[in-house]
Amino acid sequence: MSLKRSLIMLLLIAGFSQQAMAQSADAGIATTENQIRDRWRHSVMLTYMYGSGGSSSDSTSRDLTYKSLLLSGEVSIFGGTSIWGALPLNQQDGPLGSVSGIGDLMLIVNQKLFGISSVEVSLGLGARFATATVNEDRLPQSYQSGLGSTDILIEGDVISKNINFGMGYQLAGKRSINSITRLKRGDELMFRGGYTYRGDLFDIGGEFIAIKPLQESSVLNPISQGAEFVNIPESDDFQVDLLLKARYHFSELFGLTGTISVPLSKRNTNVDGLTRVFAASFGLSLDL
Repeated sequence: MSLKRSLIMLLLIAGFSQQAMAQSADAGIATTENQIRDRWRHSVMLTYMYGSGGSSSDSTSRDLTYKSLLLSGEVSIFGGTSIWGALPLNQQDGPLGSVSGIGDLMLIVNQKLFGISSVEVSLGLGARFATATVNEDRLPQSYQSGLGSTDILIEGDVISKNINFGMGYQLAGKRSINSITRLKRGDELMFRGGYTYRGDLFDIGGEFIAIKPLQESSVLNPISQGAEFVNIPESDDFQVDLLLKARYHFSELFGLTGTISVPLSKRNTNVDGLTRVFAASFGLSLDL
């Protein structure tokens, strides 16, 4: 397949995703395996991501757009152990203003447990660290570059050459110190499964990602004078996204990647800044 045709296919996928008017969540544990990549190899990736929050029932979070430049990488050690990390530079724009800055650092240690034929079973343990400031310009949490808490991430994966299944748990940390909302998110369960066609020069795949918050989020009561917190209705809604992804191999070392999130369910709240009506990313990867 020619480079020109491959790039056209990536652009067509991107155009399709912008017609999807529902919701996609960027929960930490759902971001670790979104790109098509070869596991257990040294790699570096630079990715640009764009998303729109659309309209929300939360008046402080309407019509937000999100831009990120994400530097990520993986180091493989001992053959069956790898350390994956990512640090974003984020910008959030909305009617109340614009905020930009370093986001939350993510680190995951993956351990291959065993393999049967071409099927591998692995376990990952890591964290999303609260490295971003959350009180920039005295704007609500949804405008901030980070979530304001350190979360523990656990994931298990069953992966073959073409098929993958995974399950994860995100243990939400303490309440954010954002002065407007003091957001406390609930823990989350994540399930994913998909198929990837792998060609000589071009890989393309898709998977479903389902996320279920186990508790409603809570924030400061806006009409109370004290430190009284109230739950956000429907903030624990079950959500399902279809993720389309592709990679073009320039060579054994370099690749062009792209992802599109096509939401299949809708969440009406965006107090945490994670809701998307669509999301897309493009990146360059170096695999050693």
